[in-house]
Amino acid sequence: MRANGMALNLHTTIGALELRENEVLKSDNIDGYQLDIKWIDPERQNKFVWADSRWTVENTKNIIAATLGLQFRFSLATENGAVSTGHDISHQLETTTTPTKLNLFLMHPGQDRWEDFSGATPVDYTIRVNVAHGTDPEMIELTDQTGELTVMDLLQAMYEFDKELIARVVADGNRIRYNPHDRLIDIACPDAPLIVHLADEQYSKELLRQSADKVAIWQETNGPDLLENKYTFINQL
Repeated sequence: MRANGMALNLHTTIGALELRENEVLKSDNIDGYQLDIKWIDPERQNKFVWADSRWTVENTKNIIAATLGLQFRFSLATENGAVSTGHDISHQLETTTTPTKLNLFLMHPGQDRWEDFSGATPVDYTIRVNVAHGTDPEMIELTDQTGELTVMDLLQAMYEFDKELIARVVADGNRIRYNPHDRLIDIACPDAPLIVHLADEQYSKELLRQSADKVAIWQETNGPDLLENKYTFINQL
């Protein structure tokens, strides 16, 4: 699990981790509760995820989405229908013995049966920061469904809101800074706003230019074009 509480994708390699400076991965002891997960996207899919029987349904759903890299909206169901919320995940099995496995089905919006597929609904990835000087909150919020939104876009929005916020570092609740090129889909849970916090430092101009070059590669454009037309705050440093 990442420092901000987001579960790691099963397919993440060591080279693709891109740990943030001072970030330490976290690991919790779990009781080895196996989730056998089936869904349509658009072909039949089947994956296993190791879980903890004490996880809440809401937490289980978020971890499934992050662990399997799912970017569509879904609800959880068992053979008996929709799972009941407000309990731990093992509550779905009516048994007097210690449960070790649960069959789960991911249901797209509007689905009556998990095998029937009529299309996927993209999830929202949202980043939110409080930029208020006083006690009343003043939030800047950006939402993305494309996979292209990065921390750089938040920095640009902050600059347009208040020039004094130019290039201010944003960090997680542990005060570990995010990289400017971090994509929201890599650092946030689906349909759950990622709350970031302002730090007193500024990102350096050199780091921001390097980040713009990385974003340019993903978006198949070039760094100078992003600096001139999209991330204009960098040239004001």
